[in-house]
Amino acid sequence: MFLLIFWVLEIILIFNQARAQSLSSTNTFKKDNYFYSVDQEKRYLGTRSVSYINENFQNPEARSINFFEGRYFRQTKDTDNNFGFDLLGQFATNHSWLSNLTVNEFYLKTQMPYTTNGPILYWGRHKSNWSLLDDNWKIGAFQPIYKVDPLSLSSQGLTGVFIDFKGANWNLEVFATPLFLPDQGPQVETNHGRFIKRDPWVYYPPSENNLNGVITPINYTIDRPTNREIILNKGFGINGQLGQLEEDGFSGRMAWARKPMNQLLLGLNGFMVIHGESASNTSQVNVELRPEIGYHTVQSIDLTYKMKQWLFILGAIEDLPEKKQFESKWTYQNHTSSQLLGAGIQFSTETGLRIALNYLHEQGGESQIFGPEKDLVGDYIPSRYSFKNLVKTELSYQKKINHQYGYEGTGEWRKEINESSELISLKGALLIGTLWKTFIGMDLLKSENKELNKKDFIEANLANDRVYGGFQYVF
Repeated sequence: MFLLIFWVLEIILIFNQARAQSLSSTNTFKKDNYFYSVDQEKRYLGTRSVSYINENFQNPEARSINFFEGRYFRQTKDTDNNFGFDLLGQFATNHSWLSNLTVNEFYLKTQMPYTTNGPILYWGRHKSNWSLLDDNWKIGAFQPIYKVDPLSLSSQGLTGVFIDFKGANWNLEVFATPLFLPDQGPQVETNHGRFIKRDPWVYYPPSENNLNGVITPINYTIDRPTNREIILNKGFGINGQLGQLEEDGFSGRMAWARKPMNQLLLGLNGFMVIHGESASNTSQVNVELRPEIGYHTVQSIDLTYKMKQWLFILGAIEDLPEKKQFESKWTYQNHTSSQLLGAGIQFSTETGLRIALNYLHEQGGESQIFGPEKDLVGDYIPSRYSFKNLVKTELSYQKKINHQYGYEGTGEWRKEINESSELISLKGALLIGTLWKTFIGMDLLKSENKELNKKDFIEANLANDRVYGGFQYVF
């Protein structure tokens, strides 16, 4: 099916190329304003304070958090034979466990040996344009996602060797690797069999359970795979594009890969520790957790049409997980195949206005539970996706008042149609000169459901309404 669509798309582009050559070379649509851009990258150093304002917030110890944070990156040019990188970090002055440093990219870019205008090689961790739909929604189907702050996700590159072939109106990239790095999320730790419940965005399993009318504590241990077991996992893929995204007319992209899933599978093994002669004397339940690597085949297609200040996009992703076998003692999860369909429309002007409306639908992707305790697991093992039908509206505007001052504002509204849950995000910033910015913002979560679904991201985090503000040196 994808192959047929690809050839139809190529025929469209052949006719469209002749049309595009007759158009004016004036391009009023800025590349950085594409709603499917990988990341809006800026170098900065600054401070940020976050306050959680909901009275039902679950962790009063972390209600107010202060950060020193920064991002530094270097992007290589077409003629470069050197390093590119993207470093992102934050240090929480009053809650050190929220501090982290990540490397979104770190690669060496070289020309193919013995050629002058031949393919480009990337060695290391490198972000590519695998899927516009994946990049826009930060799904994590192809590339891993930086998830420390779930309301401010960013893409991370795959790690390996990339060979990039370019033509006048096309490009083709081949990828292969013996290495793997999964999604990077918040830190999760245990102490004396209990999860340390510090991060407000982590759903922790219960610390006790009702067994035969007796409240029984649960002690957890994590059987962590070795670094070798996580990292040494191979993958390969290919993606190609026809047409130029920056020019008026049609363009399209297809991708295929077989690789480890960026989200780890989870297994558990629970058993009772009994003191006395009957289960009524049970003193505790011990639960051992085991994260594992699972493989999948993923393929995608995107079709875009740009007309001056308007942009239209259709996209689809098919994800086919392979069944993972655990030892017989484990109760574990596998995922069913999933299909994701998305559409979007955007209007953007050179004066700084941008309006976008996007829709994403996911079907399949359920967690199937196997093993001796599959009927007792319940919500202990999470689903892969925390959404089914999402609508997202975005509005942004930026204006330079004079050579010293400017301002910008952004707003986003998301609604999960199936669950009637909503997320509203607002942010405003004052630009001072060319190097300084001060900003404030807020994130509000709401739901009309009386019985909350913990597998829906918004409903699971309803108590995490927050406001924030900060100051940045941008360079």
